[in-house]
Amino acid sequence: MDPTAYCEMQEIEDSHWWFVARRQILSALIKQSCKPNLKILEVGCGTGGNLLMLSKLGELKAFEMNPSALAMATKKGVKDVVLTLGKCPDQMPYSGEKFDLICLFDVLEHIKNDGATLMKLKNYLTPQGKIILTVPACEWLFGPHDQFLQHHRRYSRSALIRLIKDSGLKVQRTSYFNSILFPLILISRLFDRFILSDRQIKAMKPSKTINAVLRQIFAFERYLLPSCNLPIGLSLVCVLSL
Repeated sequence: MDPTAYCEMQEIEDSHWWFVARRQILSALIKQSCKPNLKILEVGCGTGGNLLMLSKLGELKAFEMNPSALAMATKKGVKDVVLTLGKCPDQMPYSGEKFDLICLFDVLEHIKNDGATLMKLKNYLTPQGKIILTVPACEWLFGPHDQFLQHHRRYSRSALIRLIKDSGLKVQRTSYFNSILFPLILISRLFDRFILSDRQIKAMKPSKTINAVLRQIFAFERYLLPSCNLPIGLSLVCVLSL
């Protein structure tokens, strides 16, 4: 990603409504999909926003492709977490190790060869292991926000499922999420595209009150996803297996 994006992320990911609520949603989904006491690999840990959450669910190792982001993640000081540099798909660390859960949270869109990455990750799964990944949805929404974050693509549900199956993995379930706020965010993204396309997109946190309200609305989806697949949203989540 753009170095500015990493700095912004590091500053706000512990309190911004999107990061906080997404962790709550993903934690609930992991607990539903996987057994306790997991051996976990986080691919593309960024500045470390998910490390504490994942470390509470099992033994955690992670790697990151950007040295500056890895340094920020290391400074968080999450105990008993192994961190190192790596690159998908050709320079992935922990070769020969097997994991019960592999997490790619908004990572695949940053990787040019996404299919080869998924194929490589098959070798890291235990026989009953799961991959849980999230990606930005709706290809037609690709715009300045994605360019600032250096996304190669957004995904449609059908394209993501096809990519997964072509990699030799099985789709256990897939759902949109960030659905309740989708109309509001859609307006914001279209405004960025057509009105403010020359302005750098900043991941700024809103006022404390608005941030709390948005967090509660988004986080409510943690009660929906365990029992149903949502029909539309800003993001997609998939649970994969061998």
